[in-house]
Amino acid sequence: MKTRGYIIVILGACLTLDVLGDTGKLPNDEQAMKLVAAVLQEGVESLDVTFYATIIEPDKSESEIRRWAEDILEDIYGGGETLSAVAAEQRSRSVEMNVTRVLKEQQVGRKMKVRVQIDGNRQRMDMVFGKPEFTIFAGTNREEVLPGKELGADTAFEMTDVKGEDEGVYTHVEYFHEGKRAIIRTEAGKKLERSSIVKLRGMPAAASSMLKRLLCKKESTVGREIYVPDEIKIDKLCSGTLGNMSVTILPDEGAPEINERIEISLGDEKSPLLKTILVCDKEDYSRVYFYELRNLGANRPIVQRWCSDFDSNGFAHSSTEIKYDDEGNIKRKLAHRIESVRVNVAIPNEVFEFSPPDGYAVTDLRLTPAERQAAEIARLKEWLAHEMWKDRLRALVRLEQLLKDNPSELRDIAVSMQGDEHAAVRKRATAILERVGLNK
Repeated sequence: MKTRGYIIVILGACLTLDVLGDTGKLPNDEQAMKLVAAVLQEGVESLDVTFYATIIEPDKSESEIRRWAEDILEDIYGGGETLSAVAAEQRSRSVEMNVTRVLKEQQVGRKMKVRVQIDGNRQRMDMVFGKPEFTIFAGTNREEVLPGKELGADTAFEMTDVKGEDEGVYTHVEYFHEGKRAIIRTEAGKKLERSSIVKLRGMPAAASSMLKRLLCKKESTVGREIYVPDEIKIDKLCSGTLGNMSVTILPDEGAPEINERIEISLGDEKSPLLKTILVCDKEDYSRVYFYELRNLGANRPIVQRWCSDFDSNGFAHSSTEIKYDDEGNIKRKLAHRIESVRVNVAIPNEVFEFSPPDGYAVTDLRLTPAERQAAEIARLKEWLAHEMWKDRLRALVRLEQLLKDNPSELRDIAVSMQGDEHAAVRKRATAILERVGLNK
């Protein structure tokens, strides 16, 4: 390593004359090692971070959104021809609310607050979505202004998603707190995909992965393999002979005293492939203020990312990332703002355990289909006595689907609901009896 540094110093004048220019210059010894240090940055074992996100995606037409909303409500209410006037009005209002809300969100973005807790191969995400103020049935006698939901420190989470891996078994738990539902499932061979918030620390994954393969080598240690610097590859990087990849580094035009611009190109002049552009802290390349992956053949960006407000742990507290489609149009825009972050902290085991609160309807997908259906039927029968008529109606509609091959049990249930206090439930029960031909 000392010899390489000496050669770079001797050739410094030549590099200044022959290589330095608008296209950049070859990395020197110090810069090469800062690149290696950035891609070999030590990861975090545990993490507790709360952040706000805004997601903007290509607009959908009103007709597309309406079809989506109607499909969802079909599963809840059933076909419109069997609904009472009250239930039909409720269904119509729900469709209109969803359509208008999504149209509004397309203008301002879909906003969410998230808390992510990670410990090794376990991850828990608690989420709540914001809602803009919007008006339904505008210009009619049914016009109504629905208030928005602002997200802040006191906003309660409405959904929880827990994932983990243990000896090749992948466990996934979901809680829907407003509907008081809990779901658990296990799968073999699936791997944990960490939250994108982790990517706001260190060099972007695509650039880091590429540089790690090109500048490092694997070495076996106790029970695992690790990457270490490869001196031969680093020599080639500094001499510009690293296969079909070239790296140039210059002071960044926007802040030449504190940042450097790194350009990594794959391919050659005849067959250009990809270019990665990184604007990094001059002393710490893991702090990336701007990142772009560009398709050189099509001369268009694939992804761009801007980061700022780095903390002592290397997390960017503000970021915006834009992904583009094959035509160069924006496919997805994602903005993050971190409220708080703690790194390598102790997280209690119960955070990741399946422990639904009292009163939650549990769906255990680890059971066989027959066991699962029996458990769901038992749960739905309990919901037939729920204090909310809409929940009783949903339970009755779902039982009609599950018991289509058991008309005798379905008949008994429908008969018991004919005395319900709400007309919509009574009408549904009567329609079930008429359909199965057992109204005696």
